Amino acid sequence: RASGREYSYRSDIWSAGMVIYELATASFPFPTKRFIDLWNSLCCEPEPRLDNGAHPPALCDFVARCLTRDVEQRPDAVTLLEHEVVRDFDNDRLACFSKFLAQLGD
Repeated sequence: RASGREYSYRSDIWSAGMVIYELATASFPFPTKRFIDLWNSLCCEPEPRLDNGAHPPALCDFVARCLTRDVEQRPDAVTLLEHEVVRDFDNDRLACFSKFLAQLGD
């Protein structure tokens, strides 16, 4: 969207990747407060990536796929549901994750 393209569901994939990045790092991936710098980061700088040494490789891959700038290369939701990070989410893990998310507001 920042580059002037029309909204698509793959824009939501990018947004999900940003949220996961922020949850994993407790920081925003673009350390700027000026709009022009943010736009430059979104449109021109390399996409944010999780540190492979600090995070599980599967999570790093999942976030990298979500944060692929080229919309045509960015996977859709159906494809991401087959990724190992999501594929094996059973009800117990989902309940644990939901509890974790609920505590973030505290």
